[in-house]
Amino acid sequence: ATLGMLPNEIEAERHSGTLPIALAEANIAMLFATNCWGDMWRNRRGLADNDFPSDLFARDGRTAAEWGYQFLADPAFAQLLGVELPATIQLDKVYAIGLGEGGRAVGELLTVDSNGDGVPDHTPAGVIVDSSPDDLGVYYDDPSLNGNTIAGLNRIFPDGGGDTDIASLANAPLPARTGYIYSTGDDQIPYEAHRPASTRLLEEPTMWQYVATDSRHVLLNDDLELAREAVGYLQDGSVPGPGPGLPVGADGADEETGS
Repeated sequence: ATLGMLPNEIEAERHSGTLPIALAEANIAMLFATNCWGDMWRNRRGLADNDFPSDLFARDGRTAAEWGYQFLADPAFAQLLGVELPATIQLDKVYAIGLGEGGRAVGELLTVDSNGDGVPDHTPAGVIVDSSPDDLGVYYDDPSLNGNTIAGLNRIFPDGGGDTDIASLANAPLPARTGYIYSTGDDQIPYEAHRPASTRLLEEPTMWQYVATDSRHVLLNDDLELAREAVGYLQDGSVPGPGPGLPVGADGADEETGS
């Protein structure tokens, strides 16, 4: 789907493969971590378990995210698991990009601190998140409207809403090159889910927000110009333009649309 090789099943979410094109143009090799666990990249057995009594199986989305990153950032780890990459990786130029719910994988990756010393285990040179439900607490704020969603989230986060903000970009240790892309008109995600991360990034001059106002969900993979700007930002840190809208929570932003 990310490569633009499958039909688009969600009208507002268009995948024509512009992000992989932009990365290939910049001679950046790509590793696509796949996650069939339905856990928003949260769970890793023994470390961040799902509600096993309800699911009757262990979800391992965070394992997929971590291993995918480690294959690139740690040659010894790849060799240990018998993985031989078809490219030579520049270890100081490993990036993480998440589209849609894949953005949750980026936050989970950044917050892993396995020995509890306060130093993140994984430190990509730059990250970009596009149209991710970053603040899941918004769903818990309205249980009458989001009852089914909350029931699903509780199977991923057995301790309830208090755990959902751990991997939010509003709280994660972020690299200086952090891009946050979304549309305030995206009806797949409550606009308030962007507020904490968006507000934080407003205070960081090296970080980039691109805010659209239409109904698109995932912008980078059907807009070649925007994808090229994103890739250039990861490479050299030059902050591109902000987009047609204002970040949610910015002075002058409309509370309903962010524009």
